[in-house]
Amino acid sequence: MSAEVFGSGNVPQKSDTMRMLLVKDVNAILNPGGGGGGGASGGVYAGNYSGGQPPFTPPLGAGIATDTSTGRQWNFYSGVWV
Repeated sequence: MSAEVFGSGNVPQKSDTMRMLLVKDVNAILNPGGGGGGGASGGVYAGNYSGGQPPFTPPLGAGIATDTSTGRQWNFYSGVWV
């Protein structure tokens, strides 16, 4: 498996497709770095949560989950899914 790399790094551009934005998000999560305040991330998840919030807590206290039944994206922040 090879990584997708863009000339703009992980910085979103107006011309980016949805796929490019997703890849940039995943790259930024899996390879954190750069300016202050960063830290380890919990991960990216997908599953059928039947329109409700994901039924788990990410192991490192941060994460992004997509409900495959609705397409809604959930973000785990400050101890809750929002």
